Amino acid sequence: MDQNVEQIIAAAQLFTENMGQSQGAMSIYLTVTSGYLLVAYLVGKDLTRLQVTIITSLFVFFAGLTTFGVMSYMESAVYFGHTYGAGRIPIWIPYPTAIVFGGGIAACLKFMWDVRHAETE
Repeated sequence: MDQNVEQIIAAAQLFTENMGQSQGAMSIYLTVTSGYLLVAYLVGKDLTRLQVTIITSLFVFFAGLTTFGVMSYMESAVYFGHTYGAGRIPIWIPYPTAIVFGGGIAACLKFMWDVRHAETE
């Protein structure tokens, strides 16, 4: 087989593997985010300040880590797809994803704040 063809096949496999890893990290992000929102909604008012600090710190750490993971895997996939796939993959794809995930983290923190500081009507 031609070396160029082998290189393209290897790049396609790397692209596919990196996108799969990215999707796995997205699943973890959604799990962590859903868990945090459920805790905030169900028992957010009843938590002590220490409990909120612990759960929020863990949430920000793991959601941020998975956001970084998604972006890293996507950047690698885009690199291989763009470099060896004749530029068919847009190189900007990881950045809006990271912005959306970062916005999701901020929205979750705002939700917890609103639950804890709800004004009585």
